[in-house]
Amino acid sequence: MKLKAWGAPAIAVFLGLIYGYSAWTKLADPQVFTLSLEGYSFLRAWASFLVWAVPIGELALASLLILSVIWKWQKGLRGGLLLAAAGFAAFTLLLAWALWTGEGQAGCGCFGGLEPVTPWDLLRDGIFLLLALAGFFLAGRPNGLLDH
Repeated sequence: MKLKAWGAPAIAVFLGLIYGYSAWTKLADPQVFTLSLEGYSFLRAWASFLVWAVPIGELALASLLILSVIWKWQKGLRGGLLLAAAGFAAFTLLLAWALWTGEGQAGCGCFGGLEPVTPWDLLRDGIFLLLALAGFFLAGRPNGLLDH
């Protein structure tokens, strides 16, 4: 079996589980995620909105990634992987900002907890970003509107 045949679906399921777990930790303890958001000066005004919008968006993305594999929906798979890459790009930039400026000492808010942002957090999200992009390119181009 070729890498192209199973690579993108495997990556999508893995990243779907990552996004799902991340959403679950935020929804399970929104006060901790709020404190994490408020650790970034430019996010404070948006914290009450983002505390719900981010995990709901992550949950929706996790569902898209996993269901597109189950339903063999090629466009959903590629779209989900591209959205996952965009999310990880945004998170990676946020973590880089936190390390550069010293903001985000209340934690990245990625998987719960309030530990300060570390270079490991940046590396982890960078790897997830590259994985999402690899999955996107492995998925190939769909042919039709609801290509299977």
